Amino acid sequence: MIDTVSGILIKKLPTSVVIDVNGIGYELHIPLSTFNELPQENQRVKLFTRLVVTNNSLTLYGFATLDEREIFDSLTKISGIGYKIGLKILSSCEVVELKKAISSQDLDFLTSISGIGKKTAQRLILELKDKLEIKEDDTSLDGNVMEEAILGLISLGYTKTAARKLIREAKNNTKDLTTENLIRSALKLVREMR
Repeated sequence: MIDTVSGILIKKLPTSVVIDVNGIGYELHIPLSTFNELPQENQRVKLFTRLVVTNNSLTLYGFATLDEREIFDSLTKISGIGYKIGLKILSSCEVVELKKAISSQDLDFLTSISGIGKKTAQRLILELKDKLEIKEDDTSLDGNVMEEAILGLISLGYTKTAARKLIREAKNNTKDLTTENLIRSALKLVREMR
């Protein structure tokens, strides 16, 4: 079993990457959520992987987080949802949003995802509703302060995914959780990364 792939990111596209591991280039299929988390080309990267073996091929799928890989595994075990649709679902929304939609039986949200009809959405809810763990940290993202801080970063030009990630990290470094403090902490993190 190949659990992770670590190496130099030599090519990245919204649907796939090539990672050089000691002179061997591994192609991994990825969701858009993972693409948004990738570093620039020629930098080190580590992705969690899932190897799928069929009669005709060996295919590696890569994910930025364990959470993404776990939900991908759960999705692809459901009848009617293959690996391509699993990636498409993860490319359409964040894991937290997907888990919340399933746990709250939000058919409108699920059917808004390309390739998911009403019957498939109902099957998703039936199969996964009681299996998905929603962490307290995930539900805290619903708080007005967190959402306002995320919107603040988006208005400064950050993508929704990048803004959400920065605010999550900033939350750990901020004592007084106000929108302004979270945005300040997030921008400080950006400066420190440069």
